Amino acid sequence: MWLFAFFCPIVLGQGKGSGSLCLRDEATGEWIIGLFDDFAVYDCACWQYESVSPKSVVLRNGDRRLVLRLTRKKDAVVGIAVGKEKHRVSEVTSPFLTDYPVADEQPFAEQRYEQDSIVLTAYMPELAGKEIQVAVSDVLLGKDPEPLQLPVDDRGVVTMVLPVIGPQEVNLSLDGSRLMAVMEPGNYFLFRRNGQTLVMGRASRLANETMAYFEDPAKERHEGWSKRFASYVDRINEIPSYFSNGRQGSDASESLLVMTPDVPLSLAGGFSSLKACIQAKQRPPYNIAKKIIYAITINPDEPDRKIYYNITRRMDLMGAMIADGVERPLTKRERASLERMDEVYEEEARVISGNLLDGDALQTWRDSLGKTIPYVEEGEQRINALDLTQPDHQGYVDEIAIRHILEYAHERGYPQVLCDAVVAQMLYDWLDHERLPLPKTLQRVLDTQMVNTTFKQKVLDAHSHYLALSKASFNEDVLKDNKVVEGLTDGKQILDRLVEPYRGRLVYIDFWGTWCGPCKANMRHMPEVHEALAGRDIVYLYLADNSPEDSWRNAIKEYGLDDANTVHYNLPIEQNEAVKQYVGLFQFPTYKLVNRRGELLPDDMPTPREIDRLKQKIEEIDAQE
Repeated sequence: MWLFAFFCPIVLGQGKGSGSLCLRDEATGEWIIGLFDDFAVYDCACWQYESVSPKSVVLRNGDRRLVLRLTRKKDAVVGIAVGKEKHRVSEVTSPFLTDYPVADEQPFAEQRYEQDSIVLTAYMPELAGKEIQVAVSDVLLGKDPEPLQLPVDDRGVVTMVLPVIGPQEVNLSLDGSRLMAVMEPGNYFLFRRNGQTLVMGRASRLANETMAYFEDPAKERHEGWSKRFASYVDRINEIPSYFSNGRQGSDASESLLVMTPDVPLSLAGGFSSLKACIQAKQRPPYNIAKKIIYAITINPDEPDRKIYYNITRRMDLMGAMIADGVERPLTKRERASLERMDEVYEEEARVISGNLLDGDALQTWRDSLGKTIPYVEEGEQRINALDLTQPDHQGYVDEIAIRHILEYAHERGYPQVLCDAVVAQMLYDWLDHERLPLPKTLQRVLDTQMVNTTFKQKVLDAHSHYLALSKASFNEDVLKDNKVVEGLTDGKQILDRLVEPYRGRLVYIDFWGTWCGPCKANMRHMPEVHEALAGRDIVYLYLADNSPEDSWRNAIKEYGLDDANTVHYNLPIEQNEAVKQYVGLFQFPTYKLVNRRGELLPDDMPTPREIDRLKQKIEEIDAQE
């Protein structure tokens, strides 16, 4: 501190004394050095002051030593030499770095779509001793991760390592405010104080420009801003007209796909960070792969495609299940029926796509066609009789869907990397929904339909996680037998019977399902809830909705919900519906409380994420008992 106190009046100029001097290279516009109260930053690293004089500053970082020679003019630093490198410099006084003096037509770095990382050190003295939230959504898998909670040290410094695939948006929540910047893999240093935000690093220009844009999206772009940033913003401005109006046809998919040659797929989050969302301070949608799945399968411009895929998928499904020995072979009559049914649907698709008939005439044609082939119903009955309730069998449905989506994508010439991303998204969705390892059908897709090794490895990691989880043991005493409510049909009677053993204790009820993403996201916080409410004599009752047995058990293991105060039921559908009707349930997850007298309280309880509110509510109810 004393070094800077001596140095500051001499170098910064009389009356400035701001405790920081950020210098940029006049030739390139890059922020190259920052001199702060207790340390300096150069090359994205923090350096300690070894000595300071009016003409030089000596810095040290471990075994490294750096000598800065300064040229001053009228008490302002106008030049700096670092070893043999000389820079003409000026102090940065603008809120952001956007007025670069040179044109930048640099494209995004060549995309290999390999796992990499962004290493970001931030100096935010106004947040010293506090916490910040950092989020980088996994747009490949459509995963919305829990934000990282990172402590800022007493100097105001925090360092984070963020895994990414190619350039990506980084979102920082800073004590009520928010920063959003696009960064390529590499090292960065961010400085924020008194409304000024600067980023240093080899590829920092895009970060500085996007950060300024997201801060004020209505601001006109300066002509010095880079072409790739301009392209980035243009894409953002194009997307709302498609998805904000619910249009998910071929025009939307084609527009999204055009961007892939010159903008990385992993910037999908940026393309859907619509200005309206930014201005409303809402987290924008980011899942571009899923949007593309919808766009190329729900196509209003090609009704024949919908009909064709509907029947062809079902027939291919039957063929795949027969080939794997899951279903018995077709009889000659069934095969003939299915072949004729295929011909009928192809003819119907031709008529519709060619606008040969419309309105009543089309319906009359359909009726007359149906009367001539009554035996087609036999084939439909065979297909409709397929047992798809088991996860392994459902895997056949997803395998056929992926096959047809890829067929359509290849017909349109979509890039292979995009096809791989869509397949990865669909496989990950299956894993996330079922909480089980991939069945052999989808492992077959992973082995044969994906080229990109990084995408494949991400899916394999999730598959391995659930494979290990399915083999793990847990306290099965928490799984309760449905026989306790056998024969009951009234929702109140069923719930009363379930909570009866816990009379005299509070019962916190979680209505959830293995298929419900928000339910599972909240479950991550249950260990914190148990800790916060320890000693309150609470039973945690989980009522699963429409959840397959294996998925149910795996989810319980995954979130560690098997301690002595935990009870799990997976009721039959009819009984579960009766309880939901009695409770007045209309959304998942929902949380209720049964008091010590066994009475269901009418109001919903706070979620596991709202630990402080939940604790306060429990204390209020306990005080009234």
